[in-house]
Amino acid sequence: MFSRIALAQGLRAANSTIRRYQSTEAVTTLASVFEDYREKNYAQTLPSRFAKEVVGAADADGDGVLTKDEIATVFQNIGASEAMSSEEINEAISTLAGADGE
Repeated sequence: MFSRIALAQGLRAANSTIRRYQSTEAVTTLASVFEDYREKNYAQTLPSRFAKEVVGAADADGDGVLTKDEIATVFQNIGASEAMSSEEINEAISTLAGADGE
């Protein structure tokens, strides 16, 4: 799991996320999936606004923490379910999560 803030930072700009966190293929893919979707469907929306809306929609239980299942559901809803495996999502979460796992 990782916080809304971590995902929002990842969605704002894939390149800054990769520089800020340990660079892994899973993190790059996660950021790219959301950025590609934003560019195709929300090109006129600020990346920060898009990130806030996606995170709000993804956090199904409203606890402020996104789980692997919540991310997988978003991927399915945006037609990107084949973009990342469950293991790759786990890897991205592990990389982006803080010391407390969130």
